[in-house]
Amino acid sequence: RSIVIAALVTICAASRGSAQPALTLSVDASQARMKILHASLSMPARSGAVTLVYPKWIPGEHMPSGPISNLAGLHIFADGAELPWRRDLVNMNAFHVTVAPGARVMTATYDYVVPTGGGAFGATASANAKCAVINWNTVVLSPEGEDPDAIRITASLKLPAGKAEAIVNTVF
Repeated sequence: RSIVIAALVTICAASRGSAQPALTLSVDASQARMKILHASLSMPARSGAVTLVYPKWIPGEHMPSGPISNLAGLHIFADGAELPWRRDLVNMNAFHVTVAPGARVMTATYDYVVPTGGGAFGATASANAKCAVINWNTVVLSPEGEDPDAIRITASLKLPAGKAEAIVNTVF
């Protein structure tokens, strides 16, 4: 039986005095032993041009080594309708989309292919048949231009069938 573990991270917006809209991140690790994580990120929609970015600088690393090459199958939706997107011509970690006026919810679905070999910390192997280490920064996108310290994220994790426990250490 799958267990869903929810971790709530709330970071207050110190500079503006009001919190920014919350993002909801759902990670399905039921196929982690097969080296794949499925993610879904939802947020309030803003009409017009929106850019989503994948982390480039990973905490504890000394270079921009975010494993963007492991992100696959990106689809972006507004109120359930799929939107065309394009990758930035300079910043390979940025994805541009245009959201129609009146849209309420923007959702991105994508997969993270877990590396099988060595590399920088964020790109090392982290899953096998018995254990999976899920670094939240490998499965999150964020809206460009937002204060990262003010983004509130509610994250949930779906475990493989039959796995009864997990240790969740959430650091955003």
